[in-house]
Amino acid sequence: MPRRANAERDGPTARPTTRRRDARRLGTLALLLVAGCSNLSETDSGVATLQLLTPIQPTLQVGDTTRIIARALDNSGEDVSATIEWRAPDSTLTVDSTGLVTADSVGTGRVQARSESLISNFITFTIVLRPDTLVLVGSSTIQVPVGQDSTPALVARLDSHHLGDTLPASGGTIIYQIVDPVFPDPSLRSVELTGQVLIDTVTTGGAGTPITPVQLWRVMGLPSPDSAIVEIRATRFQGTEAVPGSGQRFIVHFEN
Repeated sequence: MPRRANAERDGPTARPTTRRRDARRLGTLALLLVAGCSNLSETDSGVATLQLLTPIQPTLQVGDTTRIIARALDNSGEDVSATIEWRAPDSTLTVDSTGLVTADSVGTGRVQARSESLISNFITFTIVLRPDTLVLVGSSTIQVPVGQDSTPALVARLDSHHLGDTLPASGGTIIYQIVDPVFPDPSLRSVELTGQVLIDTVTTGGAGTPITPVQLWRVMGLPSPDSAIVEIRATRFQGTEAVPGSGQRFIVHFEN
């Protein structure tokens, strides 16, 4: 369920109620919804509460933008024409008069809405580096001898070119996919990635490499192919453009 919280007449001490549901994209929004409006006092302009629509997983990459949508409601839950002001007390992000948030630097940043004496709870964003390059680490050709069940970890790294330096991009995602052999019926696969899958999306840690190592495994009870190919790719949180370096491949040879 979406995350819900109240910004009521009580001001900054109003307590939120929270519900969550999984979402993989920043475009997914959570509604900070009002409750019990009928017994709330109103401001001079008739506003009883603020309703905010925010990202349910508020993680941004440096340079990304996202918008928080705010509505002012009266005791009956009807829209009221009112001025809503925005505040961002941290230097990691900025917010303009329309609720547009821009991620400026790595860290956490908070945004708050206000209409007269009504003040919302802080909305907190996590900001990570924007990945600029996907690097295949080590050899792209791997030999799996007889009696060995899997490859070593297939290591790829996301790098960010930030302020003249190349830094590992943590908090990004790398997609691993077996592109050869092709298995029209996945239940008949003879090789698989860690987790018994043919494709997996993994999150990068502080070194810019997968937090959970990815390996290519033989499937027990089935003859292994002579070779298999695992492709890596990555995209940014916003937009569909692939991160440069996407499409590189690990070529795995199995000895049988």
